[in-house]
Amino acid sequence: MTNDMAGLTALIDHSEEGFCYIEIKLLESARENIGINKKYRRVAGTLIAFACREAFRKGYYGAVFLVPKTKLIPYYIQKYGFKNVGRGLWLDMDASLGLIERYL
Repeated sequence: MTNDMAGLTALIDHSEEGFCYIEIKLLESARENIGINKKYRRVAGTLIAFACREAFRKGYYGAVFLVPKTKLIPYYIQKYGFKNVGRGLWLDMDASLGLIERYL
């Protein structure tokens, strides 16, 4: 076991009545986990799946929202199944379940 930090995420719990979801405010992989020669694979996917699991645990049916860097939007849509909702990207229940099965 190592003490390496593979990545980091910050989540915001939006529990407003009638529209509850988890927002991924920060999603970062450690420098050595980016690019072709990364040390650990699946870091970002695992962090996103963790947010999905939290959204189910809180009773939000897997609802997760993210505002990514503009150049990453197509990547998040293709790789993780996010849907573009104008101001950001959204994961619905089915996409969240798929990520939990795949990464956790």
